[in-house]
Amino acid sequence: MSNIIYSFIFGDDADNSEMAEIQSFSLKYDGEAFAEHTIEINDLAPALLALSDAVREANRIVNNDNSTVSIKVKAAKGGSFLVLIQTAQTISTNAVAVLAGEKVTALNNLLGILGFMGLGVGGVASCGIIALIKRLAGKSPIKVTKKNENEIEIETESGDSITVISTEWELYQSPIIRKSIYRIVKPLEKDGVESVEFISNEIVSSLFAAGVLPAQGIVGQPLVMRSRDFAQVWADMLPAGFRRCHTADGKIEHQWELKRGRPVWWHNIGWRALANGFYGVIIPGCFIIIAGTTLAAVQSRGWLDQPRTSLGLAFGDDTILALATRAVGHPVIDARTLMPDWSCSLFITPEATAATVRAAGHYFIHPLKDVAWANDLRQALAT
Repeated sequence: MSNIIYSFIFGDDADNSEMAEIQSFSLKYDGEAFAEHTIEINDLAPALLALSDAVREANRIVNNDNSTVSIKVKAAKGGSFLVLIQTAQTISTNAVAVLAGEKVTALNNLLGILGFMGLGVGGVASCGIIALIKRLAGKSPIKVTKKNENEIEIETESGDSITVISTEWELYQSPIIRKSIYRIVKPLEKDGVESVEFISNEIVSSLFAAGVLPAQGIVGQPLVMRSRDFAQVWADMLPAGFRRCHTADGKIEHQWELKRGRPVWWHNIGWRALANGFYGVIIPGCFIIIAGTTLAAVQSRGWLDQPRTSLGLAFGDDTILALATRAVGHPVIDARTLMPDWSCSLFITPEATAATVRAAGHYFIHPLKDVAWANDLRQALAT
């Protein structure tokens, strides 16, 4: 399937007398109509203007005159029809009373309420104006009840009950916002346009928000080692045995040779990890977050300073890192428990194309090797 992705970068170039927030997301149109990565200007212009109208109106309703939002179009990146939109929400630092007491809704929360980014507000999940419009299907609610200070309960004609945040209901009632949302998705009425999707560009950085990451361990997309690879870890625990073959210039190959006459350099790490319940779960090297406490615990045992001259069969950094983490009693954590749609990939084969890699929706892929097919794929992904 072909697609066009518009990236919206929310930032500012305000001077130091103003406080500003930066946010970004992408608007993606999918379908065979975009096989050439082009779109009718009559479809593009109204959609982008409508997005601008929706963000400005939401900011006006919620924040009144306490903040402003500016939207700029930046140069498109060649090859993939990428339109960059830069938007800034600025708040005067003189508005002390506003910041101290009255409500100022941050730009990222406004985008979440509109449905452009997957965010919640004040501990209450927001389904987004787009989802609410879809649920109500153009019909007025039968009953609207204020559950508490932050939540509104809506009873639909079909008898369903929908709970939304108060600000979401306030914005939904704006004809300007509802009309703008319709104009953004209007290209779906055309033949060959199959879907429109809002994608947060800040999804990775949101992992580092306060309270999200655990205090200990390593985080990523876990992989359970194959039985034969796990067996190699056990084989390396023997005082002598096989090792990987070494070339004349010192490179390590996949072939084995019976030339290891002493324990591997990490044998003490391995025994402690196995004793602590290591069963072959590692984080592949495409993306790993290491807690500072875990790194400090490994360092305090002197393991980062050990000579690495005696190698065995298992030598990958992802394997050794998982072993060291379990050796100090810290966990190996699946990023998808923190961010459900997280995706990355270690395995990119020569059969992969730029289209299939993009379609997979990964946030990260393992660095490609310096070979012809990988260089071609790297070039295709960059355009």
